[in-house]
Amino acid sequence: MPKLILVTGFEAFNGFDINPSELLMRHIETTNYSTENIIVCAKTLSVEFLKCESEIQSLIRELNPSAIISFGLGLYSEILCVEQKAKNIDIGSDNAGNIRNGEYIIEHGPDFYLSTLPIDDIVATAKKMGIPAKKSDDAGAYVCNHLFYYTSHIAFTLKSFINGFIHIPPLIDDAVKHNIEIDGCTFHDIIKAFEVVLKVVRHHIDEK
Repeated sequence: MPKLILVTGFEAFNGFDINPSELLMRHIETTNYSTENIIVCAKTLSVEFLKCESEIQSLIRELNPSAIISFGLGLYSEILCVEQKAKNIDIGSDNAGNIRNGEYIIEHGPDFYLSTLPIDDIVATAKKMGIPAKKSDDAGAYVCNHLFYYTSHIAFTLKSFINGFIHIPPLIDDAVKHNIEIDGCTFHDIIKAFEVVLKVVRHHIDEK
């Protein structure tokens, strides 16, 4: 029976016209990245603290993934900012206007969860391919971090899949429009970077 890799992105938020992670999900949905042994499935999630919980829960229940790779928009110059840990805290106002002021994601949960993706291999392989990449110790405290922590909590409980979170930069036009002090990137850059991540993760779970 083939294994399944679930890839998630987010809808637009915070005044950005487009979330490049949502564009990436559309691309994956219309491109056959599946092989005989591994199915690749992509879903766009809501930028809402609690709604994204129910969405990822339903997907895990329905798809029984072996790996979950979550992508989101981050204001970094690297094409791949591979997050190492998720914190048990929420701060900010989401797309539905829900405001969080430092509440725990999971009451009495651990302070943080570590990514279980092969992050060292992802970063090293990306750099070999000429793709700017780095590891990060701070996934923020917004919905990206919330999803990362909540998914990690489920993974820790079920012990049936690996997971982690990767931030990607805005597209060039959005970076210029919002006067962000980074260059942004092209969508081709993001696709190329995703394909590196997928190759590494696919190899990792194929060996198990």
